[in-house]
Amino acid sequence: MKTNVNNYMKKGIIAVAAWLLASTACFAQFSGGDGSKENPYILRTNDDLKVFAQYVNEKGDESAQTNWSKDKYFVIDSDSLTAEVSIGHGGIAECNLNDKVKLKLTADRYCTGERIPEWCKNRYYSVMQVGTKNYPNGILLKEIYSWVPATEVLDGTYTFQGELDGKNNTLFVNTPEAKASGSDKVDAFISNSGVVKNLNQVRGAAPKAAPAPATKREIEHRTPDTQSSGTIVYMPKEEQVENPDSVAQAKLEELLVEKGFHQFSIGVRGGTASLMQNFTNNENGKWHAGYNALLDLQYAYYFKKKTPEAPYWGIRTGVSVGYMSNGAKSGINDQYSITDVDGDNINYTVTADKVVENDAQLQVEIPIMATVLYKGLFANFGPKVVLPVFSHYSQKVTNPNVVADFTDYSVVVPNEVITGMVTDDQTKGKWDNSKFNLMLTAEIGYEWTLKNKNSFGIGAFANYSLLDTYKNDASLESLIQVTTKPGENPSNPQAIVDLFSVTESYVDKMGYFDCGVKLVYNFNFFKK
Repeated sequence: MKTNVNNYMKKGIIAVAAWLLASTACFAQFSGGDGSKENPYILRTNDDLKVFAQYVNEKGDESAQTNWSKDKYFVIDSDSLTAEVSIGHGGIAECNLNDKVKLKLTADRYCTGERIPEWCKNRYYSVMQVGTKNYPNGILLKEIYSWVPATEVLDGTYTFQGELDGKNNTLFVNTPEAKASGSDKVDAFISNSGVVKNLNQVRGAAPKAAPAPATKREIEHRTPDTQSSGTIVYMPKEEQVENPDSVAQAKLEELLVEKGFHQFSIGVRGGTASLMQNFTNNENGKWHAGYNALLDLQYAYYFKKKTPEAPYWGIRTGVSVGYMSNGAKSGINDQYSITDVDGDNINYTVTADKVVENDAQLQVEIPIMATVLYKGLFANFGPKVVLPVFSHYSQKVTNPNVVADFTDYSVVVPNEVITGMVTDDQTKGKWDNSKFNLMLTAEIGYEWTLKNKNSFGIGAFANYSLLDTYKNDASLESLIQVTTKPGENPSNPQAIVDLFSVTESYVDKMGYFDCGVKLVYNFNFFKK
């Protein structure tokens, strides 16, 4: 019995001695101090910081977190500490979309093999995508739109990695008095589950976009110590200065958003269109809308932004080639006089129940537009020049009739070859449209960013004519025009009937209007 007691006591003594030796070895690695409130252990070097992180929660052991430093104080005593350490669940994260992760200080290369610039490291980013066919173990970081290996990022929720600066600014303490004090100067960094919480309230560790204000904060979490009565907390001093990591993050965002980019676009669009014929010379004339379809090739340059939340502004130009068609219709009841080859006057009356015409043209458009892009929404507006390349028409005349009144002989002849007769009521041909059209154009829509940095967009467009150079041939007196010429027998002259375009006959001016839907694919080239 005595032997068993002795063995038990020996084992206990050895265990206590081992624990004390380990603790002593741990504390001996700090740069100074004895752990008292008056003389706290000093974290002065990167090695100190790593040891502190290691002993706080190397394996998530709650006892190791709370007992090894009971009633001990620690203070950061350095103008700048930089270390890559994981506290709690730090390390490679099983990331989800929109999670915040931090790019390691030691990160070397992107998934593409390109070297990661120093200014990108040790910063927080949002997860845009996890894994792809080309990079199954990669993570796409939204703010820099780059694929990095999962091993190069740390989970921002449970990781401290970065810089702590400000001499004597932050005091870590494990003491029961802190728990009982309820001081508004005390914040815990151990969660209720016994896992070290992210040090997002320690200077230099928060993924913020602005300097941290000097405000007092309530205790967020306390962890009861089952083997002692202590709670690990940190106590920031009264005076606080700007958060260097927050400032760096703000500078990073500024670098990212200020850069402009080039955009080349290819798209198609179509909708309703009209030449807006004005029938001043025929009160029965009306136009009706048709359609258009065009291929767009455009280039835009977006200037740098002044603030992260500001939209991109730029200028856009290009060329469009397409086809448009619209209709016009009118009735006919015209009168005019001619003189035949014998010098006799003939008064003509020409009528038709209805004339339906289709006017079409192949055209080239050249826009110069201001463009704005904000969180996927885009808008383009400005002037546009339209150049008709080829114009043609086709029409059908219903029940045409020509009546000739030979006033010198008091003879009226209806629809005869000798006096004029419409023999073909189907006509088509080329007509002279305007040579130049100046329009105001507007487009609005939304574009989605793709994995390859390009984008696909859908939107609506509208164009309205400000200036049209169309000129009507004033010499035409009617759509149905009769002329006479001697036949093979001079004593038997024949009349020739010509049918012209409704637009050329009765329209004195035109315009242009169209609206519809556009689809576009954008090739985006960002500045390095």
